Order: sequence, then C-alpha cells, then structure tokens
Amino acid sequence: MKWLKQALLASALIAVWVAVPAAQRIDDMPQHRWSNPALRIGQDYTLKSTDAAREVLVVAGDATIEGRVDREVVVIFGKVQIASTAVIDGSLVVLGGTATVADG
Repeated sequence: MKWLKQALLASALIAVWVAVPAAQRIDDMPQHRWSNPALRIGQDYTLKSTDAAREVLVVAGDATIEGRVDREVVVIFGKVQIASTAVIDGSLVVLGGTATVADG
C-alpha cells in the first residue's frame, strides 16, 4: 500500500512538473492575429505602423514597412524601406533592388 501512495505522489508531481512549463509557454506566446499575406505584382505596398501582416512579397514594385511582419519580407526588382517602427520576425530578402533601414 505504501508503494501505491508513493507511485501516485510521483505521478502527480510529474504531471505538475510537465503541465506548469507548458502552461507558461502558452501564456508567454504573443496573442497576435496576422492578416493574410501581402502580395503585390507591379504595384507598391505600404504596411502602416499600426498594421501587421503574416508575410510580404512585392515583385516589380516598392515596399515600405512600418508595421509588424510575422515571417519574411521579399522584394524582387524594387526597393524596400524599413522604418524605425518596423518589426520583421523573419528575413528580409531583396533581389535586384535596394534596401534602406532606418535607425532605431
């Protein structure tokens, strides 16, 4: 009977040890709702400082990023301007163009 109590206690401790970090990870995750990816071909694109996008792809146009991008910003045959308020959680890729990044 003593071994059963010890086994139950050990199981409860393991369950708490596993559950607490998982709950903390969920609580620590930012609660953002990203809009659809932005795709522009032959057009310019501006992401305002109050807006967010999952990812941005601009072909043969210019991009201005002032807000938050969850994944990549890709500009092909154009220029991209990154404002000091911009946050890009992924990569910035520019092919056949230029990039300007503001201080801050």
